[in-house]
Amino acid sequence: MARHRKPASGPTHQARRRLAASLAGASALAATLLTLSIDPSAPPAPDRLPAGPAQPQAAP
Repeated sequence: MARHRKPASGPTHQARRRLAASLAGASALAATLLTLSIDPSAPPAPDRLPAGPAQPQAAP
């Protein structure tokens, strides 16, 4: 019956979980900051309307 036991969670297991959680949080924060700070490399296409609020349309 030994193979159904939960593996022992030692200090290394807890440290790995904390490290993984902190790396995930740091990568999410870095992605957010990069998204907010970097401008697009190319201007919008001239044949497309600029992105803006949608104009209300009459109901059918």
